[in-house]
Amino acid sequence: QWFKIEQDYHGNPAHTEAWKASKLAELDGDEARFGQEYECSLDKASTSQSVIPLSAIRDAMTRDCSEGLPVVIGVDVARFGDDRSVITVVKGHKVLPQIVLRGMDTQELARRVYDESLLHHAESINVDVIGVGGGVVDALNGMGLPGVNGVNVAEPAWDSDKFANRKAEGWWVVRQRLLDGDLSLPDDKDLERELMCSYRYNLTGKIVIQPKEEVKKVLGRSPDLADSLVLALFPRMGLLA
Repeated sequence: QWFKIEQDYHGNPAHTEAWKASKLAELDGDEARFGQEYECSLDKASTSQSVIPLSAIRDAMTRDCSEGLPVVIGVDVARFGDDRSVITVVKGHKVLPQIVLRGMDTQELARRVYDESLLHHAESINVDVIGVGGGVVDALNGMGLPGVNGVNVAEPAWDSDKFANRKAEGWWVVRQRLLDGDLSLPDDKDLERELMCSYRYNLTGKIVIQPKEEVKKVLGRSPDLADSLVLALFPRMGLLA
């Protein structure tokens, strides 16, 4: 027979407010993580919160960074009939208005990505290879386009102590850049809403991003705009040649 036992830090006299402040500093001020690690509550461990604060998103949408280098492109490829393919171009600290496409096959989408890459002199093109995205990567490679990277966000994270997979790792890059005031975003209410997806910690203490199917139920659409942005800003160490 099993019994559930919970014990939090309050029972230890050594755990003062100064101790709590130091532990929060170690966790970058993450109250949810502190609740999981030190308050030892199963309820608190399972709670979720927005990956990116709304204030950081709105600040980025009113910020006007100048275009610069590097130029990177993220491509989220439509998987089903109601999904959109989205191309996101990032030039230094500036995210350009996103290109939304419907009804394109992999060859047609690859040709549009090729044209955008030449137009903006992109040095890196990151394409989601899950599903039919592999066909876009193959087509771009067949066109001789340099800098094409297939990204599988379901792969284990490079920082596997912190993140459950590369999807979480990629989202955290976007989160940090927006919190740092390092990006300007197009003023787009759909993108704003998609970037407000939630995260939680799994039972091993790793960050997990809200599944796409859950987001689709809330929004009534796939979060293709946000996914394309995450791909564009994907950490270089997480790219697959």
